[in-house]
Amino acid sequence: MLYNIRELEFFMVERIKHEYFQEPEESLSENTWFGKFGRTALSTIFIQKDVRFSRALVSNMLTEAWNESEFFEENGHMIPSPDEVDRMHLICHLQHIASSTGLLNGEEIRKIQESEGRVLIQDFLPKEGPLINFESLKEMTTLWRSQGLKIGLFHGAFDPPTVVHLACATEAYTLCDRLIIGFDGDDLLRSRKGDDRPRYPLDWRRKVFGSFLMVDGTFVLRADRIEDVSQYVQDYRDLHIDYVFLARQQEDKNARVKKIRASGAKPKILVHTGFELPATSILRLIKERGW
Repeated sequence: MLYNIRELEFFMVERIKHEYFQEPEESLSENTWFGKFGRTALSTIFIQKDVRFSRALVSNMLTEAWNESEFFEENGHMIPSPDEVDRMHLICHLQHIASSTGLLNGEEIRKIQESEGRVLIQDFLPKEGPLINFESLKEMTTLWRSQGLKIGLFHGAFDPPTVVHLACATEAYTLCDRLIIGFDGDDLLRSRKGDDRPRYPLDWRRKVFGSFLMVDGTFVLRADRIEDVSQYVQDYRDLHIDYVFLARQQEDKNARVKKIRASGAKPKILVHTGFELPATSILRLIKERGW
C-alpha cells in the first residue's frame, strides 16, 4: 500500500528516549534464593518463538517482583526461601534484561516501579504497526532527511526475530535519530540460508519486529541474491541511509562493508550487546524443550 506524506506523518510517533538499567552489582551464592532460582528467568525470556511473548513474560515477572506481598506469597514456599535482598537482586536483574534487550523501555519500567507492581499487564501488549511498501518508506525517509535526522539501518533474515535481534536494534536505536529494519525477501533468504527457508512468513516477521520501541519502520530489501551488490547500494541510497549497523561477528565481512561505503553510508559495529544466541540456536533449544 502506498501512503501520502500526510498519512505517513500519522505513523511517525514521537521517539522514546531509551534508558538502560544496571545488572545487580554483586552476585549472590547459589545457596540463596536468587542464586538458585532468580537467574533462571533469563532462559524462559530468551527462548520463545514469538518475542512479543518474551515481552509479556518479563513484564509479568517484573510486575510480580515489584509487588512485595505477591512476590513473597508466590515464592515463600521455595527452598531456600527468598528474602528482601533476593527480591531486590531479581528486580535489578529483570530490569537489566528488559532494558538491554529492548523488551521494555525506560518509561515502562519506571511505570512498574512507581506502581509497585500494581499495573495491568495488558498495558504492555505490543501494537502492530503498518506494513508499508518500499516507495512509502522512501517518502518517509526523504521527509526525515529534510528534517536533518540521521537514519540508521539494521537488516537481515530475522527468521524469526529474536531477543538478540531486539538487543542489537535497541543499541542501534540509541545511535541514530531514526532506525529502520530491513528484511531479506524470500528469494534472498533462500539464496543465503537454503531451500528450507523462510521458517516464518515475511509479513509476520515484519509485524513482530515492527511492534517494538526501537523500530521506526520496516521494509523488504529489493535484492534477490546476496551477490546483487548494485541493488543493495541502490536501496541504501534511495532510503537516505546514514549508518548501516553490523553485529560484532559481521565486522570482518569486507564485502558487506564495501557495499555500505559504496552507497555513501557508514558501517557501524554494535559493540555493547552481550548476547550471542542466534535465531537457529534459539529454535533448537525450543525444539529440545518441547515448547
